[in-house]
Amino acid sequence: MAVIKEVNIDGRPVKFMASARTPRIYRQKFGRDIMVDMKSLSDRFKDLEGTDGQLSVLDLTIFENLAYVMAKQADDSIPNTIDEWLDEFSTFDIYEVFPELMDLWKMNKAGLSQAKKK
Repeated sequence: MAVIKEVNIDGRPVKFMASARTPRIYRQKFGRDIMVDMKSLSDRFKDLEGTDGQLSVLDLTIFENLAYVMAKQADDSIPNTIDEWLDEFSTFDIYEVFPELMDLWKMNKAGLSQAKKK
């Protein structure tokens, strides 16, 4: 069961989707484990909370990859490259969007857990 969430980015609504297929898409596109990357990025956000610290280039890349996969999964009309998709925005605040994507991921995982219990 897929979960869809709409997030306001740069003054417009953008849909994101998470499902059992999301890790596979992420792995095929980027050769990385979405679970490891989500945990790493979540931990990094917690470490930076309340500080003037900055995310690394790798952290930003992981975020962009996550956001793109979830957005493309929700809306197939999104461009076929991350660069083209990001060019559609003048601003993209990772500190506002990432918590929304984490919530979406958690809702998806909760749905999968409930389905297994049935």
